[in-house]
Amino acid sequence: MIGDWQAAGLSEHAVLSGDRNRAQLGNDRRRQDIDHLVWRRVHRDLADRLSIGLTTVVDGTNLTPQRRTPIVEIARAAGAQLIAVRFDVPLETLRWHNAMGPEHERVPDDVLVRHRGQFDAHCSVAELAREADLVVSAGLRMRFERDYDPSAWDRL
Repeated sequence: MIGDWQAAGLSEHAVLSGDRNRAQLGNDRRRQDIDHLVWRRVHRDLADRLSIGLTTVVDGTNLTPQRRTPIVEIARAAGAQLIAVRFDVPLETLRWHNAMGPEHERVPDDVLVRHRGQFDAHCSVAELAREADLVVSAGLRMRFERDYDPSAWDRL
């Protein structure tokens, strides 16, 4: 994902990623038992970067208001503009893309299903607009088809 943000003109340092922090702290981006340490670090780095006027992206699912609140509060305290980017990806696309990744990085299906349910419950444009100054919503459909071997469907 960091490469995608670089393509948008942001330095890799401008992107604070929960997964990247999880990999740095716990040697595995899927390691959930250190979540509190990961997000404490992301929130600290966000506050520090905003305090010196740097554009910063928090790259994480942040599917519930409780997960987003600290980010919103830090941005408001710094007087920063807050933009929520909402990717509405169908579950079947999430599953397909997940199956294309390296086996050691795949997310269990029950987690994908749970996250999609949380997205539906807590990430409407209206809800995000109550928290952010601007909401950008993108719908992704089988965007990744051209990037992968179609026989990968057999792995689902």
